[in-house]
Amino acid sequence: MNHKNYCLLTCLLTVSLLFISTTIYAAPSFSSAPVTTVKAGNAYNYTIAPINGETISIIDAPSWLNLNAVNNGISSSLTTTAASGVAGFPVTVAYDSINNNVYVPGWRRVDQIDLDTNQVTTIAGDGDDPGYVDGTGAASRFGSDIRGSAFDSNRNILYLADTSVNNAIRKIDFNVASTDSNFVTTLASTGATPDSPFRLSLDSTNDILYFSEYRNIGKVDLATNQVTHLTNSQFHGVGGLAVNPDANKLYFSNTYYHAIEEFDLNTSEITTIAGIAYPQGLEFDSSSNSLYIADPSNNRIRKLDTLTNEVTTIAGSGGYGSADGATDPLTATFKHPYDFDFGANGDLYIADAHDSSIRLLSQSKDYTLTGTPDPDALKNNDITLRITDGTGAF
Repeated sequence: MNHKNYCLLTCLLTVSLLFISTTIYAAPSFSSAPVTTVKAGNAYNYTIAPINGETISIIDAPSWLNLNAVNNGISSSLTTTAASGVAGFPVTVAYDSINNNVYVPGWRRVDQIDLDTNQVTTIAGDGDDPGYVDGTGAASRFGSDIRGSAFDSNRNILYLADTSVNNAIRKIDFNVASTDSNFVTTLASTGATPDSPFRLSLDSTNDILYFSEYRNIGKVDLATNQVTHLTNSQFHGVGGLAVNPDANKLYFSNTYYHAIEEFDLNTSEITTIAGIAYPQGLEFDSSSNSLYIADPSNNRIRKLDTLTNEVTTIAGSGGYGSADGATDPLTATFKHPYDFDFGANGDLYIADAHDSSIRLLSQSKDYTLTGTPDPDALKNNDITLRITDGTGAF
């Protein structure tokens, strides 16, 4: 359920700030002290720094006051080499918000990164022996590389695209122990059969699992395991999928046609909305109507505003390397980032394939309220801000 906190700003000739909560939950904490006074004709400036990375937006404010946000940067890599960390050449990643783990499916195995300790543990497969074996984590086997992954909303089931050789959608059930014979299973299907499934994306109700193939897009009705193809062999490498549940649309990367496409799930109409060279993984953020795009050939992470189709770069200088951008993510370098998944507060965990590492793009922000009151503003000014942690906790 979605609980909201509100902060109210009241302005006379001076400015006073009051944080209140409309729920039983306490208001979030801030590391900054409120600016309580401003003289007439002077600029008002108050920086709000949420301690836990909450997101702030304006509900109501006078025209002279603006809210601006600044990203904090990209953090150090969690792991750096396949020998000491995650499986080599990771091209997909999945974040578990319940247990604060990142899962990295890779070459014939699935690794877990405990974000509290950065400990890497292989939970399924062994990374060496190929096969098509369900069962316990240690006994399970995958064909070769696992190229797609998607969690259900409760973070209980992790779906995997066992792309090469096996041509199957597998799943890991975290409701049972890794020593249980049902820990790794194959998603049984009726109707059509997935052909080298590549990317996966789950709708918000957990009812439909979308998958991409090299030239097609399909779906699995998880209630019946019915597989249906939505398109007819018309693409050239579908490298990314993301569902927009509010608009009932599916975004996908038409990789070798260098395009980001929009598939209307109501009409089956396909529209090209952006041109990007060899795009790969996608994630959709419904709070900002933004589509995040992995751009491995240019070593950048992009963001597309789906309302205006404007594309901006949010991380990566374009250089090939492993440099972090602690204060400016645009100075960071990558070695072909292929995919990512949202973490807490809009953070992105990025599978940096040729670096065999997972990178963290921090989306936490500091916010500034700025503006100069005009003479008509020298009265009571009620300002309402919404504060949310992005998971429904506020």
